[in-house]
Amino acid sequence: MWTLETLVEGETASTAAAEATLHIDEAGKVTGSTGCNSMNGAYSEAGGFAPFATTKMACEPQVMDQERLVLAVLGADPTLTIEGSQLTIADLEGRALQYRAGG
Repeated sequence: MWTLETLVEGETASTAAAEATLHIDEAGKVTGSTGCNSMNGAYSEAGGFAPFATTKMACEPQVMDQERLVLAVLGADPTLTIEGSQLTIADLEGRALQYRAGG
């Protein structure tokens, strides 16, 4: 289980507005939360993330902004890098999600 800590857009980094999680099991099933809504989908090294199904609750604007960024990065054929207890998921647009292990 990974817990979102930092969101990066270009030169700007910010702390997560709400707790968001990501779990990828050995079969490639992805579950978690954007901080507002639950999400599930799939991941493979060859194909990246498949489109996510999410619940459709509305949250505070700051949390909805976080959700939009999380889903945009995950849907943009990102790269995944694990260094120690940190997972970074980055796209080619200069956006990144930094998760820490545990949760």
